[in-house]
Amino acid sequence: MITISGTGYVSTEVKVDMSKKGTRYIRFRLRTKTSQKDVDGKPVWEFFTVFVGGKNDVAFAEKYVRKGDLLEFAGTWEPRQYKGASDYQIKADHIGKAHSDYDAPSKTLTKEDLTPPKPKPPVFNDAVDAHEETFEDQF
Repeated sequence: MITISGTGYVSTEVKVDMSKKGTRYIRFRLRTKTSQKDVDGKPVWEFFTVFVGGKNDVAFAEKYVRKGDLLEFAGTWEPRQYKGASDYQIKADHIGKAHSDYDAPSKTLTKEDLTPPKPKPPVFNDAVDAHEETFEDQF
């Protein structure tokens, strides 16, 4: 068992699954930068499937983790458990939102970080509305 931690981007939609024992868990793919470099000297990106269990982490992931989010994670790294799989999985002991700056150290989340933004009021474009034809204009 290898312990792994780091930062990565959520690359798929978050899915809620049930285990054979009846407990809920969250599953999503994570794209993370590795320390390896390709032939052009650019960092190599690795994809992992992340499994999140435990009441608190499942509730957090279900509410706040979305495709494209930058997350910090920690857990155990292991080969896939089922036949024909080509990548690895992480059983996460911890997940959380990370800084938008990829290489910055992660911060502790506050209540404001977890509060979704208020919806903006609709914007009306008077110039477009003024040129719309009315029923009477057609005859």
